[in-house]
Amino acid sequence: MAQTLATKTARLGLSVAEVNATGQVTRVNTNQALLELMAGKIWIKDKDLSAPPTLVNGEGYIAAASPSGAWSSAAMGTLWFAINSAWVSVGPWVGLVVYVEDENVDYRYDGAAWAEDNSLGSVSGGQTAGTTQSQGQHPLTKTVNHFATVATTNDCCTLMDAVACRLCIITNEGANTLQIFPASGDKIGAGATNASVSLAAGKTVIFVARSTAAWIMIPGA
Repeated sequence: MAQTLATKTARLGLSVAEVNATGQVTRVNTNQALLELMAGKIWIKDKDLSAPPTLVNGEGYIAAASPSGAWSSAAMGTLWFAINSAWVSVGPWVGLVVYVEDENVDYRYDGAAWAEDNSLGSVSGGQTAGTTQSQGQHPLTKTVNHFATVATTNDCCTLMDAVACRLCIITNEGANTLQIFPASGDKIGAGATNASVSLAAGKTVIFVARSTAAWIMIPGA
């Protein structure tokens, strides 16, 4: 009798070809479909669902908190692909990058969670500064941020959480000084925790995170 293998490959979790008593190889179709979906940059439709949507072959998702239904067998952050009218799970590995369609953003897995990938950066142009002049207002999510409107002096924006080596570039082409806050608990340069800095009209500044709580500020043009 042929031996039946029940192991999986280390990275993608592909089922090792099982050989049954008659020598037939099973699970080949599922493995081929999964390899096709994982080739190149992985395309994910959504990463904020806890319950699986209507199953459409070829679609991929990242399970949000408290996965339920057909996704309940794996933890939050697991990738799920619809293949051969069934859900197939893949556990992410450190450094994996996926494209999330509904956000038009790349995400990278750091071993604990998915975070926006800034290796190539992203751009948001023509922004209007927040008119409620306090920390947390107008939070930034992109690498390059262009402000076209700063209606009143000290209208503001708030940096994303500091993550070592994260980059954020801000250009102020509004008529007034832009106030820039760090995220709660972070600091900018030698300033106090949660203290803001100012960017004059017509100026650019580059922020580089040196830790999970501090930004270095580099004046631009």
